[in-house]
Amino acid sequence: MYAIPLAAITPQDRPLVGNKGAALGELARAGVSVAPGFVLTTLAFQHFMAELDVDGAIGRLLAALDPDDLAAVSAITTTIRQKIATTALPPQVMLALEHAHLTLTGADRLLALAVRRSTHTSFAGLMDKHLAVRGIESVSRSVRSCWASLYSNESVTYRLRLGPTEHEVAMGVVIQRMVAAVRSGVMLTRGPSTALAIHGSWGLGSWILDDEVTPDEFVIDKLTRTVTGRTVARKLIQHLPQTDAGGVRKEAVPVLRQSAPCLTDAQILSLAEVGLQIERHFEVPQYIEWAIDAQRTPGLYILRSRPDT
Repeated sequence: MYAIPLAAITPQDRPLVGNKGAALGELARAGVSVAPGFVLTTLAFQHFMAELDVDGAIGRLLAALDPDDLAAVSAITTTIRQKIATTALPPQVMLALEHAHLTLTGADRLLALAVRRSTHTSFAGLMDKHLAVRGIESVSRSVRSCWASLYSNESVTYRLRLGPTEHEVAMGVVIQRMVAAVRSGVMLTRGPSTALAIHGSWGLGSWILDDEVTPDEFVIDKLTRTVTGRTVARKLIQHLPQTDAGGVRKEAVPVLRQSAPCLTDAQILSLAEVGLQIERHFEVPQYIEWAIDAQRTPGLYILRSRPDT
């Protein structure tokens, strides 16, 4: 149970795969298009930490910290993160990761992947993600980086003040094929009156956390399925995958596309239908991250869906 394919995840697996992994598995079962992948489970994290911290010293050190003593917190957490980053995965965990990676990538061992955290609680400091990761060694490093992020200064001080305790902390890691996104964005199914809102721009969705991009906005009436509002922004920057080195690069949007809408009306309405399908499935308004693959038709993938709070 160290690695579970997204398509095989059931509601009972939530403790093993975290909220993000569980939501993606549920979307896949509901027939929504999600990129193929798997979750390295919380059991893998717990096995790794048990071997890393045999005598429980990490938990004792953290429990003794004063969350207001930021210098002491930083000193301890830096050491923990470095230890996680430089410690090899246990053989059983590495074997499960290698098998799941081979199943996902097939003959293309350097297929670009996205590696993202999946926890049961929204901790501070867990906003970034690893994109265009290629090769099993890079995937392994990204997994350990995800785990290490649980010991950022922000996450540890959050837990010291609000919980959970260290022995309750665990993380799943979602590993999926990268979507070759020519356009991406977010969709909020909770809008004023009967409206749904879509925000989008060119390239990968990593711009969502970056203030450099002002996205287009489209408003759709849920009842009539018509576009009732549109604001087309001047989009100067796009995020694209690094072909060889992995990660993301920023480059200028071609001039002719800067002030052009990133979505056609047909794409807007297709997105809205998927958003409403997801909202009906979960029975609460949703915050949805989406991407449209340049190499597929229509190529719409849902990257994440969570309650819109």
